[in-house]
Amino acid sequence: MMLKSSLVDVPFGGSKGALKIDPRDWTPQELERITRRFTQELNKRGLIGPGVNVPAPDIGTGEREMAWMMDEFRRANPTDVVNARACVTGKPLSKGGVAGRTEATGRGVQFAIQSYLRDTRTPGLDGRRDLKGASVVVQGFGNVGYHAAKFLSEEDSARVTVVAERDGYVANAEGLSVESLKQHQIRTGSILGFEGAKSFTGDMTGIEQRCDVLIPAAIENAIYAENASASRPISSSKQLTGLLPSRRIRSFAPAA
Repeated sequence: MMLKSSLVDVPFGGSKGALKIDPRDWTPQELERITRRFTQELNKRGLIGPGVNVPAPDIGTGEREMAWMMDEFRRANPTDVVNARACVTGKPLSKGGVAGRTEATGRGVQFAIQSYLRDTRTPGLDGRRDLKGASVVVQGFGNVGYHAAKFLSEEDSARVTVVAERDGYVANAEGLSVESLKQHQIRTGSILGFEGAKSFTGDMTGIEQRCDVLIPAAIENAIYAENASASRPISSSKQLTGLLPSRRIRSFAPAA
């Protein structure tokens, strides 16, 4: 985060922190109390504030949690009302957030792929320089994976053929309806059982299915030495094998 932020000259980054809990095990009221207490403890130690440490949402958090953190920081620092909102990023628009922040990372994935295809020094997709009809496999269907899949399918006419999550994957060679799949996930808590695709419960080989573009959009180390050669995007992963960690990941988690 520090390196990415420095490239665009913004004073964010420099640390990473989290609470070791599963948000699904707690009520919204309990989560608010936990988040506010976490903010209090950071503030006591001088570990949060503009120009010091600016937290951002990641796995299991979003605009709601950032609003709680900002409000708690402001309550603890009543003399700094001008800069208090700058203690976190990823806030709701109503709390001083930036339009487009929610989908920014997924949009960045789209831009990166487009940039790769425009670069004539790369082989492209079997010589092709556009994504029309290209097959895409997305691993992780949280904020990043969902928006990347949505933009690639709706704006670049790509086919999202596989979406993989921590409990299995769904596939449709003709292309998944990304928005319909997301609504199904919101209703049921899982991508499995979606009517517009075949479900593979408990199967972690979704990222190994043949495709033109593979997008790992969950936690780190989803691709490692043992499964890199089994992944089958057109841009071969064999050249990366020597750089990948040699260990298996037992579970997947959605990106925030």
